[in-house]
This record gives sequence, C-alpha cells and structure tokens, in this order.
Amino acid sequence: MGSSARVAVVGDLILDEYVLGIPERISPEAPVPVARVESRHYCLGGAANVAANARALGAEVVLFGTVGDDEEGRVLVDMAENGGVDPRGIVVDPSRPTTLKTRVVALPTRQQLLRLDREEARAIAQGLVEEILVRMERAGSFQTILVSDYRKGLLIPGLVERIGEKFSQVPVLVDPKGDDYALYRGAYMVKPNRREALALAPTLEGGVERIFVATGCPWTLVTLGDQGMVLFSRKGEKREFPARAREVYDVTGAGDTVLAALGVFIGEGMAVEEAVSLANVAAGLAVEKVGTAVVAREEVERALLGEGKVFSPMVLKGIVEGLKARGKRIVFTNGCFDVLHPGHLDLLRRARAEGDVLVVAINSDDSVRRLKGENRPIFSQEERAMLLAGLEFVDFVTFFEEDTPYEVISLLRPHVLVKGRDYRLEEVVGRDLVEEVILVPLKEGYSTTRLIERIKNAGLH
Repeated sequence: MGSSARVAVVGDLILDEYVLGIPERISPEAPVPVARVESRHYCLGGAANVAANARALGAEVVLFGTVGDDEEGRVLVDMAENGGVDPRGIVVDPSRPTTLKTRVVALPTRQQLLRLDREEARAIAQGLVEEILVRMERAGSFQTILVSDYRKGLLIPGLVERIGEKFSQVPVLVDPKGDDYALYRGAYMVKPNRREALALAPTLEGGVERIFVATGCPWTLVTLGDQGMVLFSRKGEKREFPARAREVYDVTGAGDTVLAALGVFIGEGMAVEEAVSLANVAAGLAVEKVGTAVVAREEVERALLGEGKVFSPMVLKGIVEGLKARGKRIVFTNGCFDVLHPGHLDLLRRARAEGDVLVVAINSDDSVRRLKGENRPIFSQEERAMLLAGLEFVDFVTFFEEDTPYEVISLLRPHVLVKGRDYRLEEVVGRDLVEEVILVPLKEGYSTTRLIERIKNAGLH
C-alpha cells in the first residue's frame, strides 16, 4: 500500500462503555437477568472510532468534534491521544454532555443485553462550528477528510459544503445519518447502508440516484451487511463487492471501519474501486470482533494473503512491507510473459531460488502492444496473471502500465532484481533501487516470438 496518508476526521464524538457480566439468575423484582459484573471498559465511538481505525491503518490522523466539560470527555480525549490520534480539533462544549453509550454484555456468549444512551442531539452552537473550521485550516494539509454523522448535532446545514470549499482539492467522504442528504452537498463519496438507501426509494438504484441529485457526489457506496457492498458511480457504473466475513459477532462500528479504510487507502493514492475492495476486507475483520472494533493494517494485509496472488502494485506494497518486516527476502522479476514456455519457467524457478518471496510484474496489455505491436499480446493481462499465479514458485503477480517496470520497482523496493543474461547489467531498469541484481542464464531455444512462429509453421494458426 502507498505512503502514509494524512487524514482529517470530523464528526460526532462518542464514548462507548462496555459492562461485561455473567448472568446468574432472574431478578425477583422483574423478569430480567441479574449479572455479576466481571469487567468494565471504554472504547472510542462515532467519529472517534473512525479516527482510531484510520490511525490503526497507518494514517496520520487529526480529529475534529466536540465533547462536554466532563469526565467522559476527558477520557475520550486521553484515549484518542494515547492511541496516536491528534486531538487538536476537539472543542469543549460546556453546554452539553459527552455522548455516552453504555452496553451491558453477557458472558460467555457476548450477547448484548441492554444499551443506555446519554446524549444531547440538538445542533451545536454556530460559534463552535466556526472554531472547528478554524482549527481545521490551522492543522495543515490532508489527503482525505472523513465526515462521520451520528446526528448528535455537529453536522449542521452547510458544514460539509464549507469544508469542501476550504479544502477544494481534498476528497470529502461522508458516513450519513437520516434522510436529509442535502447536508452532504459537496462530498466526494457518500456511504449509506442498505436501510438508509431504501428509505429514499423502493430500490437501491433509486435511493442512490436521490443521493446523487441531493449531494452532487461522484461516488456512492452502499454497505449491505453480510452481503458486502455495492459501489455506484454518478456515470451509471455499478460494481458489487461480496462480503468477506467469516463469522459475525458484532456489527457495532463496522461502518466506522469502512469509512476509515476508504479514507486511508484513497488518501494513499488508490483508485476508488481498489480502496473499496480493501475496505470490504477490513469490514469483514471488524464484524468478527466484539464492540466498536479497530482493525489494524497488519490484519488487513494478513487477510489479503488468503485472497490469492494477483494484486495491484499499491495493494501489494503493503503485503511486501509486512513480509520484509518479518525478515523475508523479496525477489522481483518482470516481463510480458505472453505464451508461457519452458524458458519462462526456468527463469522464474531460478529467480525464486534467490530469496523467500518472488514477485512477478507483467506488462499490461497496452504496454505489450506498444512494445510488441498491435497483434500482441496473445493472452490478456488477466489470463497471463492467472497462468503465472498457478505456478508454485510464483508468490505474487502484479501489473504495470508503463513501458518499463521502474515505477513498480520503486514502489515495492524488493531486495533482489532478477533478469536473463540477454541483458547487460547497465541495461537493467531499476538496478539503482535494489540491493542486488542477478542475471541468470536463459534456457536456449525458447522465446515467445519463436513459439508463435512454430505454431504458424505447423499450420495451427
């Protein structure tokens, strides 16, 4: 994954309290269980949980919102700061309490028995809104801005639009609440859940169209719970992302995880569809946890290792960095690999022997056409990637659009670069980016061009 993003999180700050107990009997006072309290702890909730997730995913995070002048507010600020989140944007509002949600959870089943909410949902004072905007401007530049609306008073009309105007080049991503989507005009992406989208129209498509009209945003992502997500573009494109959860324990805060992941990965330079795919992985991890979950970057990277071998360079970067941290020696080679033959297999086998992990980067279809002519490639980049991924000595496959692999080598920074001995050392692209360049002997008599000619001469074309 890309270089660390700097993210602003703006929204309603919530402190989540969990009281865990073992039910032992039914109360004589009312038909309710009596539980012996085993533990009690706090978690960051609402926009604060979004910030905690973004930090855990590797971003530098500044949090903006309000808390009350009370013990819960001080706990929230301290927890954010201790978790690596910059709390400089948190304003104290003495006129209202810090929003507190207390959940009573039964052990050992982890079933939630009761939730108690202490909150004030009226709109915050205009002066506090202005103070938050001033603090945002003073905080510096951001790659993305995440807005988390829990309808606790911060998201007043015009706030998102003003944020968009002050940070005109920064994508603003919104997790909405309620049915007044005019509040989010100026957003880059809006992320309702299925229920929220269907509250606007009888179909998802109809609800999404209402959102596009109200907000003017180019992207809407609808989360579907255990069925995954659907991404809609304002141009009419639609893509489904199936759910990846293995076992659902608690959906609390899963939407916060999705918003955070979108903000971090888009902030790192990923395309929207790529960021949504990773956010979907993060969501699957979040619902496997109890309570307002924080999903670490390492968890996402470990989960990706079970997803296959073919990744974009940006996603593969994060996986490779995790492998490097565990002491793995990364080997890189590249080529068109159009029509696999014994020469390719021999080179790849020799390359894999030079380290612990072999990454193969292949030219995209457009790149092959520029290098080899309009009649090439014979196999598409997806087909070539699938064939390479099927080889036991290939660990990962990625693509590059350029004529040379210099950019992808610069992104991945492997330890070893392997090429055939038909190259001279000074001709090897990316030699300045690696610790070692190894030129391996080529298996004589094999090349894709020769193979194509043999097929033609055999009358099999």
